[in-house]
Amino acid sequence: MKKSTFFAISALFAGSLFAQTGTMPVVMEEDIINAKDADEMPLYLHSECNKQTEYEARKRCADKKMLEFVYENTQYPENARTQRKEGTVVVTFVVEKDGTMTDPRIARDPGYDMSEEALRVIKQMQAKGVVWKPGTKGGELVRVQFYIPIRYKLK
Repeated sequence: MKKSTFFAISALFAGSLFAQTGTMPVVMEEDIINAKDADEMPLYLHSECNKQTEYEARKRCADKKMLEFVYENTQYPENARTQRKEGTVVVTFVVEKDGTMTDPRIARDPGYDMSEEALRVIKQMQAKGVVWKPGTKGGELVRVQFYIPIRYKLK
């Protein structure tokens, strides 16, 4: 990444922004719940985070480690850089009951190859076999639709 370029990753997980506005174009299956309906959100598993005993502390740690993975593996798309474009991509996927990720796709695309890069990184996470702690509702494991906004911003 060039020094003249900066991008930030927003941590608005679970699509609460989109669930409230009702503008998310993702069709939910009956057995997949929105994150706002989960008692506990899925957590990105990382060995450092397992040391935390309270859910909120584990969640903060997991969110930080997930963002580190995304940040370290994302490059500002050349097309967006040369055209001086910024934007936010929203990637969505399902965290299954076994903690695997399925059905990664773009929920919001600002163009200029930003969505392709964001999806590439999420698919890389999936290919590396990253496992999540599944979400729960009523003490039961549930499939949860998860959203990750990735913001690209030039300096």
